[in-house]
Amino acid sequence: MRERVHPVVWGLVALLPAIEAFFEAGDAGLIRAWREPAYLLAVGAIPPSAALTVPGALPWFVGGLFGHALLHDGWTHVIFNSVGLLCLGHVVQAQAGTRAFLASFLVTALAGAILFLLLAPANSMMVGASGAVFGLLGIVLRWRSNPIALWRVLVVLAALSLPAGLVFGAAVAWQAHLGGFLCGWLLGAVMPPRRRIIHPLM
Repeated sequence: MRERVHPVVWGLVALLPAIEAFFEAGDAGLIRAWREPAYLLAVGAIPPSAALTVPGALPWFVGGLFGHALLHDGWTHVIFNSVGLLCLGHVVQAQAGTRAFLASFLVTALAGAILFLLLAPANSMMVGASGAVFGLLGIVLRWRSNPIALWRVLVVLAALSLPAGLVFGAAVAWQAHLGGFLCGWLLGAVMPPRRRIIHPLM
């Protein structure tokens, strides 16, 4: 019998399209919701130098290091990340626990944001849960030594990433993907799974 997806994982996955739907409704003039103020939470919207010198900028900068993972740039973007979060988040939560899953999501999102700030061109901005999704992927890959299992995960990743690359092109924040993945790989070493589950990715 396969493990059911935990409600916390479902809740986080559902939150991403819910936020996008809120801003899409605002874009269409159906409700009073403006996307631009929320994008102050985008990584790069407030440069690190401005965070320390502009009054009131520091809370937005710090909030953006985590909050960017809840914002997206359209339905294609949010669907790719939601699917990845559901698949990989379920594996991490079921094998390491809910607290470990949530902590992994936040820490790898932070790592992706930091590497984006370090490597992305000046004045670049980034939103999306991709860094955290790649972080969860790094954890899963670190846990698995079975070559067949690794190939299954990589095939799913390619199925998600290739269309995204074709759609978004240079807009894909590879720096955040790399930062999240490396962080997840390290987390997988210090956070071993407490149990094993049956899952198509495994």
